[in-house]
Amino acid sequence: MRVVHDQVKHCSWLDIVYHGSEALRYLRGEGEYTEKSRPDVILMDLGLPMRTGLELIADIRALPGCELIPIIIVSGSDNPVTLRQAYQLGANCLIKKSSDWDEHFRKLESCYEFWCGVAELPHPPRA
Repeated sequence: MRVVHDQVKHCSWLDIVYHGSEALRYLRGEGEYTEKSRPDVILMDLGLPMRTGLELIADIRALPGCELIPIIIVSGSDNPVTLRQAYQLGANCLIKKSSDWDEHFRKLESCYEFWCGVAELPHPPRA
């Protein structure tokens, strides 16, 4: 994702966290993330260490102020049950990983362009 982000420059910044607990600390602004702004868009894999991506979608949606942040799933799974669950829990879209690098790059580039340049996203409420 970093390679695509750095190439297309549709979004102003990209922070990467590596597991669900770290993502939740980031979104709550805890620990090393106290100075971080909430992201405008969340891109995540369903195959995460320590908690499933499906669990993380539900946890993110339960956080105050995170109810409307677009959650984009990038997954190699084409399991229709998992896809349905992701949408029911609050994912905004699912991008299927491709084994072809050019196709994968194109998909992620389109995602960045849409969510960071086309879609009008709500601003978080002021505290």
